[in-house]
Amino acid sequence: MFLLRTVNITWADYVVCMEESHYRPADENPEWTECVQTGRLAISGLGPLGGVIEKLSKTFFDKGILKSIELTERNLKVQSLKCPPHQPNFRPDHAAAPPVLLAPT
Repeated sequence: MFLLRTVNITWADYVVCMEESHYRPADENPEWTECVQTGRLAISGLGPLGGVIEKLSKTFFDKGILKSIELTERNLKVQSLKCPPHQPNFRPDHAAAPPVLLAPT
């Protein structure tokens, strides 16, 4: 298992944003990797306004998570088209589609 933990330094007196990513072999197939991500956001020193900012930030982060999942799934699909399973010497043709990147909204 591998654990990656990040914490912000900038504005740490007012905002604490923590993210953890846990990577481990998947139960269904040990050749796959399971990733579980969690995050916390806490705003202090701003009174009731801090709670409003936390709720708005959660909405923003939730949308970002969904886009990240969509981007990852698209890139995995492109990679699977380039190298089908059980064909280690397969050479993709040059017409293969490049990974799709989503623009931030």
